[in-house]
Amino acid sequence: MLLQKSYLLAPLILSQIAYAAPLEEIIVTAQKRPIAMHKLGVSMQAITGDQLVEQRISNASDVFKQLSNVSLNEVNPVNSGFTLRGVGTNNFHGNVNRAVAIYQDDIIAANPYTGVISLFDMARVEVLRGPQNTVFGRNAIGGVVNYISAKPTTNGAASTGYLNATVGEYGLFSSQGALGFAINDNNAARLAFFSSQRDGLFRNQAAGREGEELGGSDKHAWRAQWLHELSPATSILLNWHGSRLQGLGMGNKAIGLRDPNDPSSPCADAAQHDFEDSANCVTASGSNPSTDDWHTLYDVSPAEQDIAIQGGFIKLVHSWPELELTSISAFDNTDVSFSEDLAGDISLRMVAFQDSEFEQISQELRLATSHEQALQWMAGLNYFKEDMLQATNVRRVIIANNAPITAYNILDQENEEYTVFTQLDYAINSQTTWHGGLRYSHDEKTADSHFGLVLTPEALYPADTFINQALVQQLSGNNPAACQPGQVPCAFNLDQLSQRLEEVGGNISIDHQCNDQVLLYSSYGRGYKSGGFDTRALAAFAGTADKPVEPEYLDALELGFKTRSNDRQLSINGALFYYQWQDLQTFDVVNGAPGFVNIPQSDIYGLELETTWQAPAQWLLQGSVGWLHSEIKDSGDLSNIDEGHELQNTPEFSFSGAVSKSLNSQQGIWFFKADARYVSSQIDSLRFSDDAFSKRERQWYVNAATSFSPHHTGLTLTLWADNLTEEKTCLQKSSLDNPLTTSATDLSSTLTCGPSLGQRLVGLSINYQH
Repeated sequence: MLLQKSYLLAPLILSQIAYAAPLEEIIVTAQKRPIAMHKLGVSMQAITGDQLVEQRISNASDVFKQLSNVSLNEVNPVNSGFTLRGVGTNNFHGNVNRAVAIYQDDIIAANPYTGVISLFDMARVEVLRGPQNTVFGRNAIGGVVNYISAKPTTNGAASTGYLNATVGEYGLFSSQGALGFAINDNNAARLAFFSSQRDGLFRNQAAGREGEELGGSDKHAWRAQWLHELSPATSILLNWHGSRLQGLGMGNKAIGLRDPNDPSSPCADAAQHDFEDSANCVTASGSNPSTDDWHTLYDVSPAEQDIAIQGGFIKLVHSWPELELTSISAFDNTDVSFSEDLAGDISLRMVAFQDSEFEQISQELRLATSHEQALQWMAGLNYFKEDMLQATNVRRVIIANNAPITAYNILDQENEEYTVFTQLDYAINSQTTWHGGLRYSHDEKTADSHFGLVLTPEALYPADTFINQALVQQLSGNNPAACQPGQVPCAFNLDQLSQRLEEVGGNISIDHQCNDQVLLYSSYGRGYKSGGFDTRALAAFAGTADKPVEPEYLDALELGFKTRSNDRQLSINGALFYYQWQDLQTFDVVNGAPGFVNIPQSDIYGLELETTWQAPAQWLLQGSVGWLHSEIKDSGDLSNIDEGHELQNTPEFSFSGAVSKSLNSQQGIWFFKADARYVSSQIDSLRFSDDAFSKRERQWYVNAATSFSPHHTGLTLTLWADNLTEEKTCLQKSSLDNPLTTSATDLSSTLTCGPSLGQRLVGLSINYQH
């Protein structure tokens, strides 16, 4: 009996003492050609498709939770951006380009609603830090997030695919899957889908809507691809894809900014209270919108979210013995309809609506050397065009006469860009390689911008009415009067707005392979981000909307290293960087006039250190730590921005780490994992006097999962728990008004918080791999 038990336990014992396997070598295309990531002198991370499924990563925010020196700029679930090393964008209007570019299969996703892109059936996700204008171009001054989907394969390959289903608390049910198959020797296809539904975790307390569920979502996406190989040297890939997100938003939690005993004075307690308690402060109307329950809030808006994306591309690749030609022709259409209660007050105070359409086409041609040699080069042309029809409507109540009005802007904009780029890589010797790149861009924006005011009384249009483009045009009438004090409805036009830019960006770097284990690199990069028009009605009425904001420029210096042990079981990467950011785009009030303006100069410097260790006995340890320092060096004549102040979304310290263990038994493979993430406090203002109202406290998250894969079945069952610490944080914390003063023209008289889910979530996933 003892011998029999020993025999059964033998596989388990051997797995515990077995020597660790080497780390996986990831091949990336960050420079538009395949290269092992550990040999590339660029600060970047890559997550493989298998890791995405294993870690249940289905959107971009989940990717960034694993990285240091990264922040998510999210004002609502459909309009979000990313900050890499302190470089990002805090203007969420639909016509504003992001400082961190989002690409999907080499095609830019230009509008700010790309946060709804679903990550499913991916080959990998690559995150590149620092200016990437040479290769990626358009507005990639802070970096690039590159989604690369799995592709069909021919050559008699067997069908491959997977199916994954997840159930969890709060009605969570998601599924995704893919099937790739060869039709014959020259044709193959791959079909993939994604679906996710979840109930809302928040409850509305607005009058007549008590108990209404907020924050739920219903998301679907699909992708179809067909590969045709005309010859061994020529292939054509056709891609057609789409996605849609529908659900109910959740507005903002709010604290009043006025004294309950004297509503004409600021409330001294507003800065001392967090959003988990009820504060003794009121709004200009005398109401107190704060609650002592994280998951309750007031949202009087329609809370509508509806984003639909559809597009496709044709990719042609032809190879000669020494060269490869790539052509990518693409289109994407995005329809946006969403609303948000910006005030979070008990009654209608300020609600924003977006009703927009984006149509983009692009064409890229590039020619590159196809084999590794002493001198490698790439040259290309890119054309991009976006047609935008954007309606931004803001409904507010003026307390003095309790008259709900809607200020609107309808922007009809065309953006056209032509670029020429080249990249050279020269091996000085067997260990040292020089890289240089240059990109010239001709970027032109033209627009007709229509502003106006209309009456939207609650008796005719209740607070939960969606105010769209058609309604404001109807209420304006055929020949609205010109805007002047006291005139409603009214309108005025700013036609033939234009901005023409001709810019050059690029990079130069050198890397030295000391030996098989150590790579050293240094780089200088310069990037730019195009400007744009201020579409806010307040700016139009102040006379500043016809002055386009200037482009941003970023100069970046970086020193880095990548190391791995002889047995390929330990890797350590690190980087030091210094950025000089010129003409950062932001909102401010200059001489009493609100506008979309530029901060003359800001500096950012910091470091990152990352390690992965495939330890004995099938233990895997991973860690990433980052440190950031940011400072406004020159604020020019901007009255609400202080020199010496830190930038938004720049936590001083951030850390992410994970430990996992594989255990091979006679029945199958057990897998255990725990991960944690720490982010130090952040400030959402640019003025010292406002810091007490805009500070987001430090965050600490812990997740855990265990899975079992029976041998020879292709099945994996995973039990997981997210946010075990039940961390609650504000994704964005701000006020539309000065919290230290009061005025009859206050926009909301509230301090608002875009709440995180703030709840532990538990679920079960089943994955089948074919």
